[in-house]
Amino acid sequence: MLSQQRLALAIGMVLCLAVSSPASADPIVIEDHPLSTADAPPPPPPVPVDNTPPPAAAVAPATPASNATWQLYQQVQQLQDQVQQLQGTVEEQNHTIEKLRSDDKSRYSDLDQRLNTLSDKLSQQQAAPAAMATSTAPAAASAPSPSGNIDEEKKAYLGAYDVFRTQGPDQAIPPMLAFVGRYPNSIFTPNAYYWLGEFYLAASPANLAEAKRQFEAVLSKYPDSPKAPAALYKLGTIADMQNHTADARKLMQQVLTQFPSSHEAVLAQTYLNPPADPPKPARKKKATNS
Repeated sequence: MLSQQRLALAIGMVLCLAVSSPASADPIVIEDHPLSTADAPPPPPPVPVDNTPPPAAAVAPATPASNATWQLYQQVQQLQDQVQQLQGTVEEQNHTIEKLRSDDKSRYSDLDQRLNTLSDKLSQQQAAPAAMATSTAPAAASAPSPSGNIDEEKKAYLGAYDVFRTQGPDQAIPPMLAFVGRYPNSIFTPNAYYWLGEFYLAASPANLAEAKRQFEAVLSKYPDSPKAPAALYKLGTIADMQNHTADARKLMQQVLTQFPSSHEAVLAQTYLNPPADPPKPARKKKATNS
């Protein structure tokens, strides 16, 4: 009987505690899952993905790889500038070479033409004594025939010139001087004086004074010689080599005045009015690392 009373008392106390508990307490959630798909709440909207790059302030600092790339870029720019400078130098050298080639062409190109002209004159001289022999037989019998002398002169002249072609100007000077001394009145003597001037110019070292004397001999002794325009032009070049610019220009103008139709007149005109130098390529500004 006593135990039943105690049991009743305990049940009463539990009920009192249940009734006196605050209403604001959270209820105990037994199951949080919906009973069906119809009762399920809608899914949350998708979160948008931002693909825009971060601001410049957020960029990571330069790495060693980026520094190496920048140094390589600067080296490439320097190489490009050097190549452009070399191209400008090559263009200037090509211009100088073309001018030298033009001078050399005027120096040697007309040799065959001069020799042919001399051969024609020799033939005319040989024909003149033969014509005189028909009218004055006794006089012609005592006059020496020039054919042997002319052949000898031609052989000696060409021999001296061949020494120049095969051995150079220094070795060609003695045989050409010997020709002038042996045949002072030869039809080849004007050319011999001219080539002596060329030999002295091309010698090692060049003898400008002696070359000038040989060219002046052509003009003073043989003013009507086909070599006169070239000799006068060479005097102008020698004055230019000696830095006598005023004398050089005066001689070049004299070439234009006395021999306007000659090839040397073209060269003299080029000296008096040289073509403008080719423009140098503009250098690119180097980029700076900002």
